[in-house]
Amino acid sequence: ITLLNKNENTSSDTYPIFKKNSPNLILVIVDEMTSLDIINKKFNGNIQIRSQSFKEYKNTYSTHKETIFSINNLLNLGESKLSLLRSPINLVTKSLKNNKLVKLFKNNNYQIINESIFHISKNEKINDKIGFYFFEHTTLTYSSLYNNMYVPFNVGFNKFMLENKIKKLDNKYYINFKNENISKTKKLISLFKDTSYKKFAYFHLTVPHEPYCFDSNGNISTDTKRYYARQSKDYLNSAKFASQLIQKIIDSFENSPAKNNTVLIIQGDHGARILDIPLTEEEKLSIFDYIYIPNKAIIPITKKHTNIEEINFIINQFLVRKEKIYKN
Repeated sequence: ITLLNKNENTSSDTYPIFKKNSPNLILVIVDEMTSLDIINKKFNGNIQIRSQSFKEYKNTYSTHKETIFSINNLLNLGESKLSLLRSPINLVTKSLKNNKLVKLFKNNNYQIINESIFHISKNEKINDKIGFYFFEHTTLTYSSLYNNMYVPFNVGFNKFMLENKIKKLDNKYYINFKNENISKTKKLISLFKDTSYKKFAYFHLTVPHEPYCFDSNGNISTDTKRYYARQSKDYLNSAKFASQLIQKIIDSFENSPAKNNTVLIIQGDHGARILDIPLTEEEKLSIFDYIYIPNKAIIPITKKHTNIEEINFIINQFLVRKEKIYKN
């Protein structure tokens, strides 16, 4: 079922109407967090998430290995035709600002909350200054370049930034990098207490994505060059730190009033990549995926599927009015 349809007689978009008691939707992206099966089997991780009410979906995959394309496709409900090999970055950022999911919730009078490194609607303020700083200098710097040049340029520029520019800040960058993620986690938890309005919230944690600068407890190392070495042990430490933030989110949510009328999705945007442990292309797309739906509802999927299939199912099943049918 598609959520957005073109009017046959006009060029305007039409959006479905939500139920009167439709739930809030909170989407939490944990950048580069791969599935626990891969973390624990491939990286000897032994990470466990405790929950009484969240469902883990072990066969969920992203559609892209790059964050900006993955998020763009997710927020556009799978209808984005942009890809790494053929799309300029500036078209992707434009598509993000005009994405269909935010328009859908705005059309149904939901408040939009964005704590991420991206603009997901027009004329909004970016709160994650550290993440956006890194994103600006590694992506928007070459927004006019086509993406067949994206990968080599990105790798080279990241290395230059890490080893020459950010290193001179004497760990200030890494401390802020850590604090941004802790701050976003606290903001998200505080959001659970307020049930006075309908909301769509998008939070984007930038761990365990590189630079892999944390130990398992979130303490910061000083070996800057090692961050860029992409060692699996350093990724694993960052993933353990990310799992601590995830556990705090889940524990707080399960003891909050938001639980009664909120769908909470916590998932990676893509899997681990370019590490010293080789992964298949499929494994690089495998993502961490924990979802809470009120009234013990679940998504009836056991086979391999994408995060886009999940969000389409959730919106059609739990938010859209049943009496209005949309073409497949």
